[in-house]
Amino acid sequence: MTAQATANDGQARGNLGQLILATGAFAVCFAIFGSVSAMMPTIKTDLNLTPVQVSVALALPVLLGSLGRIPLGMLTDRYGGRVVFSAVMAGSIIPSLGMGWIDTYNQLLIAAFGCGLALASFSVGVGFVSGWYPPQRQGFALGVYGAGNAGQSLAAFGAPVLAANLGYQWGFWVFSALTVVWLICFMLFARNAPRQGPAKSLSQIL
Repeated sequence: MTAQATANDGQARGNLGQLILATGAFAVCFAIFGSVSAMMPTIKTDLNLTPVQVSVALALPVLLGSLGRIPLGMLTDRYGGRVVFSAVMAGSIIPSLGMGWIDTYNQLLIAAFGCGLALASFSVGVGFVSGWYPPQRQGFALGVYGAGNAGQSLAAFGAPVLAANLGYQWGFWVFSALTVVWLICFMLFARNAPRQGPAKSLSQIL
């Protein structure tokens, strides 16, 4: 059986391995996003922030995460989820690491805004997973993928505990490290589903 035939057969039946990879990637991205709000009480005290400043700092990543899903979904349709999801994870690691070194409010805004990229990962995984499953099984596949939301809960409970035991920075850095590990696994083992027809042009996507 050729590689193409094997891929097509996997697409017809669904591909649990690719689903696990995407769900894990979504989970670590949401953990990065969730660590911002989880650590905000500590940040508020350290930087002596007002309630308005806190609200703005929490709103910025949500803004990027919401708006960013549109172009990321388009890019996934064009180039495939493997490269786009890898880029999103890599891009999310940088501001997450930066959150551990912030000293000013402006630095907080920049780093928090960058962490919103992790929230935008949702649309990438939807496109990636959908390609591997036939229509009658996509509800199951996307339901499993959506369980990656648990990453935010992991951050909500885990980040303060890590910070209390290891230091403030580790409330962010542990999730950054997990994302690095998953990024490596994703790049090694993730594969795009075979395309059904030619890729859409930019004008068609728009």
